[in-house]
Amino acid sequence: MENAIQTMELYSAAIKAARTDNANFGNLFGFNATLNEASTKVKGAEKLQLAEIDKTVADLFIEDINVNLNKLKLLKRIHALNTGQKLSK
Repeated sequence: MENAIQTMELYSAAIKAARTDNANFGNLFGFNATLNEASTKVKGAEKLQLAEIDKTVADLFIEDINVNLNKLKLLKRIHALNTGQKLSK
């Protein structure tokens, strides 16, 4: 279950990086879009083609991931409680 939680968190981070928002110090979303744009402006630099996802679609993905993450974390807590109760008996 812990692996599933970590995988979902990794997916969330990847989607946030691929959003098409502009990155700034307070908001690192859109990191890929910023790097793609910067690579076209640096003379002699390799042009990057990192994944970019529309921010509206990214928001939907992240919302869905958060719902599933909350469910997984709840199941993990219930499992821990049940295991603890069985051990105390």
